[in-house]
Amino acid sequence: MFPVPSDSILDHQEIDRPLYFRVDTPYLPSAISTSAYGSLLEAPPTDHPYRPVQWAVVDRELTNVVTPTETFDALNVDPWHEAGFKGQAVKVAVFDVEWQGAEWNNGELGTVTTHDCFAHPSCELPIDTLHPRFGFERGVHGVACAEVIADIAPEADLHLVRVLGLTSLENAVDWAIREDVDFISMSLSFFHESFYDGTGPISILMNKLREHDIMMVTSAGNYARGHHRTTFEDANRDQFHDFSDPRGLPIYFTGGRKSVQILWDDFRQCGWNDINAYLWNRNGDIIAKSLLQQSPYIDGCHPSETITVELETDQWTFLTLENLGYGTPEIDVMARSGYVYESHRTDAIVDPGTHPSVLTVGAVRVDNYLQQGLEAFSSIGSTTQAIQKPEIVAPNGLDTLSYGSKGFFGTSASTPATVGALALYKNKHPDLDNFALTQQLIRQAIPDTPLSYEGSDTYSQYGRLRLPHPEALPTRCAVSPLWLLGIAIFFFHKARR
Repeated sequence: MFPVPSDSILDHQEIDRPLYFRVDTPYLPSAISTSAYGSLLEAPPTDHPYRPVQWAVVDRELTNVVTPTETFDALNVDPWHEAGFKGQAVKVAVFDVEWQGAEWNNGELGTVTTHDCFAHPSCELPIDTLHPRFGFERGVHGVACAEVIADIAPEADLHLVRVLGLTSLENAVDWAIREDVDFISMSLSFFHESFYDGTGPISILMNKLREHDIMMVTSAGNYARGHHRTTFEDANRDQFHDFSDPRGLPIYFTGGRKSVQILWDDFRQCGWNDINAYLWNRNGDIIAKSLLQQSPYIDGCHPSETITVELETDQWTFLTLENLGYGTPEIDVMARSGYVYESHRTDAIVDPGTHPSVLTVGAVRVDNYLQQGLEAFSSIGSTTQAIQKPEIVAPNGLDTLSYGSKGFFGTSASTPATVGALALYKNKHPDLDNFALTQQLIRQAIPDTPLSYEGSDTYSQYGRLRLPHPEALPTRCAVSPLWLLGIAIFFFHKARR
């Protein structure tokens, strides 16, 4: 193992501290963003319990492929347009971080309404796309998601919503309920709000959407190659986890600003374990570290660390984890945009994709769509409720004006493609509630080939999304399974007489 400096040598001022803090007190005057459930502050308060803020992360995958393809053939869209189904009277919202460029009058989006759920709890202010407050908002990811929906369902009532993290998501969910939204497309991942087990504050919001029959469609994430889950072991009692490589967990990064998220399952007893994280280069030098203190006696105790590093070149790095506590927690490592040498493809889905009522979407290449396997980056997993995720996969590598020749790749792209298809399906079945309609459509997906990773038995249980021909479908509601059960019981008792 690489040598670790003692606490007397470590410079604690070098640690990347969180810039913002969340308190579960609504409408604080000093908040930069607030909701009915909490507030976001620039400095840790002295009179409220707080925790570090984690921003939502877009799920776009970078690739060298530069030939994007239309989605219509893959999803069988043309017969639906020809039959007059174009998303009329279906209200669709895109929750996203990146809206710079949404002011473009490019003819792709048509008439849309924007809502800034970070700037005000009402979400009534329009998004200021010319002056993003934070650097991570610069981009057109949200615009591209909206373009995909507008292509497939050009007459849907489309709304663009600025969501940066938990507080603005709370506002956006309340807005969606007030506005009777049908479907939400959210190609975002939320880290560190739970142990990705369908619990926590994100899960509470998803429950609210389900209660109001608003279908949240979210991306499975692109973390299959950058995820590692392990249980802390320390056979030699040096307080460091025993990775199979004595140097630590090997993670390959390309150059640029990179991050590693470390999370452990102490949400009900934060402070039992106090984990420090170190990132090393091949020469044995510490290049980044995160030493946040976890203690039950301090405000802001949260079972997580985040390492951020600027890399000038592509290189292998090595992660070591030190536990100053007393337990053997289950630990989740997520190296976004990195490649973990011992990657664990299962359990690589984060919030809100683990929630039972959320439709979680994986990605398959759009070209030769019916024969392609699941993308290598597309996250898979199961929840503590033994629910297989994702429930469905849809095409990525799409043609959008925003990304042009680069193509729109990742589960970010397959998610709005799914929402567009749902909007058309809603036109055909207006009497079905949105949750039942979604279940009916995914039951008609193409399941002919198990969409498994090599060496894994985990796969999408429903297969590829593809719209059936509209003329082959009944126009009335599907028969209720409970009604069928009642009929079966009736004939069973009749036969026994």
